[in-house]
Amino acid sequence: MYVSAATAAKGGNIFKNNLWYTTFGANVATYNNAAKLEWAPADLTFGQWTSQPGETGGVSADPKFVNIGSGSEDFHLQSNSPANGAGEGGVNVGAY
Repeated sequence: MYVSAATAAKGGNIFKNNLWYTTFGANVATYNNAAKLEWAPADLTFGQWTSQPGETGGVSADPKFVNIGSGSEDFHLQSNSPANGAGEGGVNVGAY
């Protein structure tokens, strides 16, 4: 996730019940950092991200998709996924 300084300055951004996961390390986002290029690596951990724009209800864990293999992707959640029931009102977190 990248939120530019210009976007952050305008305000009104709401980040709620998102699923955050990366296999590239502990950092998930860049927020309000004018020195960063748009495609620079993320520099905030999930904990730091939640304190910057105020993410609420987010989950930072392997979503445990059914299959992420190239050519046979199935992004349904496994029964033991931490995203199951983690959203507002007990709905699953993630795209439908």
